[in-house]
Amino acid sequence: MKRHKTTFLLAFLFIFAFCVALFSQTQKFNQRYILVVPTDSAIKIIRQSTNLLHSYSVLGDQTVLIGGNFLLDYLNKEKIFSSSTQIKENQEPWLITTKDPTFNLKIFPDVQVILKVFGFWVVLANETTKMGMGSKMSDFSRIDPLPRNSTILTPTRLPLKKTDEYCGRTS
Repeated sequence: MKRHKTTFLLAFLFIFAFCVALFSQTQKFNQRYILVVPTDSAIKIIRQSTNLLHSYSVLGDQTVLIGGNFLLDYLNKEKIFSSSTQIKENQEPWLITTKDPTFNLKIFPDVQVILKVFGFWVVLANETTKMGMGSKMSDFSRIDPLPRNSTILTPTRLPLKKTDEYCGRTS
């Protein structure tokens, strides 16, 4: 009788360990990252594959990509330089638009600033922190969810050579 109890106990422990290992692996695959890459590299990534990417937002010469571990591994494999930040469960990306010069001096706890470019800020914050930020903003500032799969600020482009020749400019 004791032999059956120990066999049952060992089988139960084995199944429990298997479930814990499976749960930890699924948690690893569900991680989301927010990455800032140059727009030229991001265009290549966006055109090449859709299964790596959850969403993107173009802010001038930098693009904010939101994806999982597969996107992070792809960027490392292709040796594309990016700054990556893991998105916690309760955090969401927000876009702050401001023309207020005193806004740079304010400190908001629990806010991760991902990118600042031309008065546009991309931050990670939870809903409570977002409400606290909104209460301290002036009339010249605005906070919205980060637009998905869109161009917020077009990248800078050099004029084409034909245009330069047409205008009489020489290099």
